[in-house]
Amino acid sequence: MPVLLATELPQRLAAQQVQVQVKHRLAGIWSHIRQHPVSGIRDAEFPGDNASGFHQVTQETIITVRQFCQTAYVPLGYDQDMLVGQGCKIVEGHRGRRFMHQFGAECPTRDLAEDTVVLCICHESISAGCASSGAPASEPDHASMPELPEVETVRTGLATLVTGATFTGAELRDFPGVIGDLDFPTFRAHLTGSSITGVERRGKYLAIRTDSPFLLQVHLRMTGRLLVLPHHAPPVRFEHLALSLDNGNDLRFGDQRKFGRVLLVDEPAWDALSQRLGPEPLGDDLTAGGLQERLIRRTGSIKGALLDQSLIAGLGNIYVDEVLFRTGIHPLTVANSLQPEQASALLSAIRTVLQAAISNQGTTFSTFENPYGEAGSNAAFLQVYGRGGRNMPCPRCGTPLQRITVAGRGTTFCPTCQRLR
Repeated sequence: MPVLLATELPQRLAAQQVQVQVKHRLAGIWSHIRQHPVSGIRDAEFPGDNASGFHQVTQETIITVRQFCQTAYVPLGYDQDMLVGQGCKIVEGHRGRRFMHQFGAECPTRDLAEDTVVLCICHESISAGCASSGAPASEPDHASMPELPEVETVRTGLATLVTGATFTGAELRDFPGVIGDLDFPTFRAHLTGSSITGVERRGKYLAIRTDSPFLLQVHLRMTGRLLVLPHHAPPVRFEHLALSLDNGNDLRFGDQRKFGRVLLVDEPAWDALSQRLGPEPLGDDLTAGGLQERLIRRTGSIKGALLDQSLIAGLGNIYVDEVLFRTGIHPLTVANSLQPEQASALLSAIRTVLQAAISNQGTTFSTFENPYGEAGSNAAFLQVYGRGGRNMPCPRCGTPLQRITVAGRGTTFCPTCQRLR
């Protein structure tokens, strides 16, 4: 039976339902698979091994590909011989090792390819045309940019993986513009020999601090990825910069669109950027009253105001749609018309939505990955973003969601739950 790793499924199949099969060879891991965050797997009753060595999930446990692909703990690992025979891409073993560590399973000292776990999708059930789950399509009709939760996910991963390491060199690939206007020899000379003291985030920007007068200011923009990989690992897709560390790893930056930047800047430059940004929405500096005061001078739409990084740092198209739906505010509502109770509800929703997305390791539609190379799982929990104009029902009242353009961005809202007053 043909099999396919969940993470290799085309995103266009994300709203379909498929049967899941599990093959396991690692003793003691099965109980942890039963605790998988996707409820369909967690609640399943698994029969014993059949002749092929697979556990067949029952019809009642059919789940969406979208839920499965974008759960933080897949892939669990791989059986290299079996997958190579099926033409599947092999997943690096450290991801499976990280899963087992997080779920408390004993990690083997040998290579995971020798003895591990595989979660597979039954390909026939896709091609047979399974019923739609009603989940939103995972690929909106426009590209999304990493926002605060995605950048915070990268920050926490990097802080764990690179803090304390020393830069030992750098390689520039095919796009010199990734480091800005600075010439590469100067970039490399200033960076080499400096040690990483921490990783910070300001809005959608990252600062990789060093013990030198310089820091790395990183902006992922639309398709940027920062991965930590062993020195000997081949270049990632669209890799533009590789920074070697004395711990045996590289910090790799890849970017399909070439909009992202990794800039070597001094402290005054970083401070100047921070001053241009609004307050952090998860910080204590922003209050409901302070938010309303900041909106008083805004005569445009509330969505346009929330997208403005000088008002609040870190919000983007995904989470503004989600926040406005949660609060029942129409995206075209004039920003300075909000009443105090609305401003309070807005700030509360902003924090709730962002904190949930951070807990889910961010939202992945196509390219976003954390430094381990894993997709975020938050797309499975979005209520409206990307669903407008697709005849999809409002999750609250059932009215078809609508799509309009606000502040130059595609915008989804419910015309019943978010009335324009």
